[in-house]
Amino acid sequence: MTTSDRILMGPGPLTLQDIMEAIQGVRTSLETRHDSVTTEVSLLRADMWNMATQVKELEESTASLQGVMKTLKIQVDEMQVLTNNLQARLEDYEGRLRKNNILIIGVPECAEGHAVDLFVENLIFKEL
Repeated sequence: MTTSDRILMGPGPLTLQDIMEAIQGVRTSLETRHDSVTTEVSLLRADMWNMATQVKELEESTASLQGVMKTLKIQVDEMQVLTNNLQARLEDYEGRLRKNNILIIGVPECAEGHAVDLFVENLIFKEL
């Protein structure tokens, strides 16, 4: 029977030795728990340090990506302006090309064959 059991079992005179053994048992138990808690706290600190490092890296990466996105947005805006200008020029050129087209009414479709210019020349000489 241990000293702790004797203390818990009931009344009776306790000797100084019994009290010292009980204190030593409690002390050993507390030291073991303290070591365990200290180890866990150390592990938690290491985990927190790793997480803090990862968060810092993520923040730096995010800042870098935001800079790239700003640059890309500027480029996209410039490309949009250029595309709009090119679209307007294309529409202008298409309109100008249509002005010089001649529409001949009464000629069956595909009657000109492969030589459109000869067909039109012969048609004009024949009709005039």
